Amino acid sequence: MKQIIKYFILVLILSFGQATFSQESLKVITYNIQGMKPGTSPDLRLGHIIEKLIALDPDIIALQEVNEDLNGNNDDNQGIVITVALSDYFGTEYYYYQQQTHLSWDNQFREFIGIVSKYPVEGSGYHQLVSGVFPRKVVWNYIDTPLGKINFFCTHLSYNSQSVRIQQVQQISDYVNTIEDDYSAEATILCGDFNDTPNTSTITFLTNGTGNDFYYDTFAEVNPGLPGYTVPSNSPNSKIDYVFLHNPSQVHVDSSFLVMQGAIGENLYCSDHLGVLSVFKAGPQSIDKYTETINVKNFILGKIGPNPVHRKMEVNFEMLKSAHINISLFDISGNEIYEILNEKKGPGKYQIYFDPPLKVSGIYSLKLKSGPYFELKKVIFIR
Repeated sequence: MKQIIKYFILVLILSFGQATFSQESLKVITYNIQGMKPGTSPDLRLGHIIEKLIALDPDIIALQEVNEDLNGNNDDNQGIVITVALSDYFGTEYYYYQQQTHLSWDNQFREFIGIVSKYPVEGSGYHQLVSGVFPRKVVWNYIDTPLGKINFFCTHLSYNSQSVRIQQVQQISDYVNTIEDDYSAEATILCGDFNDTPNTSTITFLTNGTGNDFYYDTFAEVNPGLPGYTVPSNSPNSKIDYVFLHNPSQVHVDSSFLVMQGAIGENLYCSDHLGVLSVFKAGPQSIDKYTETINVKNFILGKIGPNPVHRKMEVNFEMLKSAHINISLFDISGNEIYEILNEKKGPGKYQIYFDPPLKVSGIYSLKLKSGPYFELKKVIFIR
């Protein structure tokens, strides 16, 4: 296998030359590599995986189904092979952290989940999750990136029981909160194969959250309306692989793509999964990027206008029951700049007018909030 990998690296160097990367962004990939499943040409697949990873040049990779032979001494560990290949190609040290979860493919191989990082790892650890058919874990790295310190997590949930997956994701959430209390960071990113689709209780536990404590599905956030299917790789029809960003965050997702696509031979693919690549940039997740409604129960935010607005603006809303509400304006970075209303309102329809003291033209967000629920609308001011 080493000779195969060396061949791929040599071909890539001759084809691409030395790659460069921007330090103004952070590229993250999550990828289930299918291990050494018998009958799938794992050595050949791994060579193509490395070829594609070099072309993509990610900064951090969350790997699932990493295998090594029971009789080996880590020489054939797929995560280590990937890390060494990236280090050799780019001429810089990559870091790798892994934890074994179980034996796979009829107990022929050790299986791991792992994290590959281009940037120094200043802390690491793992948490044992409740078991399904196999034991499962979540692994963590504290990484010093150009965007600042990042708490980065990788996991692979049980495939056979949603009740187990719900328990596992609850345990992950608790572990993330514990790490965040101890390790200050610009952002928390959670990646992996969750073996559940977006509308299941497993995933909505993360994406709905409580109040402002929730996770962005980064692919869905920047690709509204696209399904983001990741399995099976030969004809994707289901989404079970995710890159999540924990709110609040001092970085935001700029773009997200499906990667590791295309056949590498007759009925042969790099893996049975596609990968998800998300690109992050500095600055809080911009709340004005989309018009959002999150479990709105007490109110309905109606027409606002004119939009664009030069001076006085009209806001219409309806209270479905008596509640305290706050209406404020936020700039593109998510900073509150002007409070319009902050009082208790009874049931009924309301219409208010205001002329905020804004001196700079730009895009802003109007936010109506009541308790843990809020609704946002984009506003363009021209001065």
